[in-house]
Amino acid sequence: MDNFGRPLWGELLDVLRQRIVSGALTPGQRLVEQDIASEFGISRGPVRSALTELNRLGLVVVNPRRGTEVMAFGASDVQELYELREALEVLALRRAYNVKPQIIERLRRSMDRAAAARVDADFATSVDADLEFHRELCHLSANRRLVAAWETQAEQIRAVISAAQRVGGELVLPVLSEHNAIVEALSAGEPEQAQEALRRHLGDARDLLTQSSVAPFQESSNGLTGG
Repeated sequence: MDNFGRPLWGELLDVLRQRIVSGALTPGQRLVEQDIASEFGISRGPVRSALTELNRLGLVVVNPRRGTEVMAFGASDVQELYELREALEVLALRRAYNVKPQIIERLRRSMDRAAAARVDADFATSVDADLEFHRELCHLSANRRLVAAWETQAEQIRAVISAAQRVGGELVLPVLSEHNAIVEALSAGEPEQAQEALRRHLGDARDLLTQSSVAPFQESSNGLTGG
């Protein structure tokens, strides 16, 4: 592995994270330090550091008897993630007065990027653009701790949406059109309306992820909630 000036464990983290989000590493799959070290021709130290960070991000879980496993999200995990998202993002919009035109333009560019990705059936890019949009909303709070709290959940959100798209195709894509209502309210200087549009949007996304007949999250998880 060529680290390009990055710590070796950080580069390995990126590889493993992408494998988890893409489904190449499947929910519940064991991640054995020695096997990973052998695959990449490195010592176990960087592997251990990468797995520790994946655990912090909520993408793996450490089971005392089975070792480190890829997180298997259940419906209750999705419910918790979206409850937290709503709390953080709505709070951000409560502070979103006099949103500058350049911010509105960035939000619209994220929407355009998502729309183009849908045309190309590029689900990975559509997820990136969706998270980019919501990250911009959090930055409207000008609250670094709020943004940091949101970022700690971002990779789990990415993994959940990506898993749903692999199973259900465009399962979660229709709700992306609801971004427009949020942006229009912010552009008009109506933060309360933006908050309501955001609540509706996140609620619709949560329901699609947990209630659709093809959603992969009906079963209980292997770690976050203990359910």
